[in-house]
Amino acid sequence: MPQAAHPNARWSLDFLSDSFGASRKFRVLVVIDDCCRENLCLIADTSISGARVTRELDALVRLYGKPARIVSDNGTEFTSRAILQWADKRSIPWHYIDPGKPQQNAFIESFNGSLRDELLNEEVFDTLEEARRKLALWRYDYNNVRPHSSLGNKTPIEVRREMEGFDAEAAQALAHADQPKYQSLMLCALKTGSFAVGVFRGIFLAGRRSGRDEGIEVFGRPEGVYSEAGG
Repeated sequence: MPQAAHPNARWSLDFLSDSFGASRKFRVLVVIDDCCRENLCLIADTSISGARVTRELDALVRLYGKPARIVSDNGTEFTSRAILQWADKRSIPWHYIDPGKPQQNAFIESFNGSLRDELLNEEVFDTLEEARRKLALWRYDYNNVRPHSSLGNKTPIEVRREMEGFDAEAAQALAHADQPKYQSLMLCALKTGSFAVGVFRGIFLAGRRSGRDEGIEVFGRPEGVYSEAGG
């Protein structure tokens, strides 16, 4: 598979599973940009259908721009009619890796390993809401705080900024949510209602000071970037 030479050249998708409470299962939809390694979303819910995946992808396209290609395994949701119709309608090539060969989707497999080792295998979630909150905090740290050796000891957000240039009004601006210019625009938009309602759904901002998480603010519905309900 050719190298993803720029942001949005290729997105990789996968699902992870975990549990909360009395062993109630939930799933996490994972989307990463293979070029800058940015985690575009971690959507946690008890059920995520193929149709739900398409709604989340539509929201991500509005936020980050359209990917040139999407890669996933052959899971039921990713081979559903909803996914096939979505990809065809939007003219986005969807590549399926060979069955039993997760190494063909190496970037997201590496990401999944980090997420499991650092969070899912270490935490016991009492509720789905707690799982979502901790996933959001972990995602913020992964994208914005932690340097990645594979990226020359830069964060995914730093790499995206360098490759795209920063424009707070661009489609990709939500990747730069900690920038003063973006925050000013966001505050104005929230006051005036000038941005579409869906723009802020599922966007997590977490504060870190003195190496300590101080909290998280969630705009919109925490279960997904776009969806009104699970499934």
